[in-house]
Order: sequence, then structure tokens, then C-alpha cells
Amino acid sequence: MEGNCPLNIREASAILGRSFRAFLLELRAGTDERIGFVPQKGAGPRGSVDSYVDKGMDTVRKHAQLLMLNTLISQNRLLQELHKRPRYILDNEWTELERVLRNTFEITPQALKKQFPALTPGDIRLILLSRFQFSVAESAALLGISPTSVTKARQRLKGKIGTESIESFLDTL
Repeated sequence: MEGNCPLNIREASAILGRSFRAFLLELRAGTDERIGFVPQKGAGPRGSVDSYVDKGMDTVRKHAQLLMLNTLISQNRLLQELHKRPRYILDNEWTELERVLRNTFEITPQALKKQFPALTPGDIRLILLSRFQFSVAESAALLGISPTSVTKARQRLKGKIGTESIESFLDTL
């Protein structure tokens, strides 16, 4: 994450989105001779070229999202600082992180609370830290609790949102 990217998050996301969509449309159309690796109908992972391309699109989305997060972390002073040296987050810094979440991912704590009324402010903070790619150990330092407490809180959170993985939940947001 060294150096600065000349693009902001939205520009990088738009460029990646257009490029990957064009590539996948070429795959789906079958007009590009470079697609010899794509299986014939009935030979894909779930039985069709379309499902094979859909699986590829999911992978592309995850890579694009990771690139966007890395760009965001490299451009945001607070996120960069917290990733380098995790420490307890002050109230005004939580406000800043919520603003970044809202502006980048169009997710607000209020919308999460409306969708999942059982969420506590601590749950929302845990979702926020997970979205910004903080590990359990980093999250523990940022929240001022033990890693065991973070792990237990994540388990409870999975039950509240009805998922087996917080990461898969984040992919749906």
C-alpha cells in the first residue's frame, strides 16, 4: 500500500467495473479466440458456461472490492494510521469512520439497524471494522477489548444477521 494512487475510489471502481464487464461480455459472447479455457455448455462448475462466467464475475467483484479497499486505506489518513498502529478509537474517530463507510459503500449505521433491529452499537462497530479489513487482533486493540471477546462478539453477530460468515454478509451490502 505504498505510494498514492492518482484515482479516487469511485474512479478506480468505475474503470475496473467497465473493464471487467467488457471482458465477461466477450466471454459470454464467445467471439474472442483467447477464451479456449472456458468449458463448453454442460462442462462448467455447475453445468453451463453462464454459471462458469457468473462464478468468474463473483471472483472479479471480490478482487475489485479488495482493490478499492486498499486504495481507500492508502488515501485515508485515519485508516492508514489505524492499520499501521492499531490503538483504541476515540468517539470522533468513529464518526469519521462511519462517514467514510457512508461515502464509499453507501452504508449507514442507521440502515444496518433498520435492516437488523437486534444490532447493538458494538455490533455496528464490529461490522465497520470488518468492512475495513481489520483482523481480530487489530479489532481488539481498536475496541479496547481482548481478541477472545472480539471472536465471541463476531459469533453473536453472525447469529443476529443470520449468516455463517461476516465476510459473506459484507459482500451482500
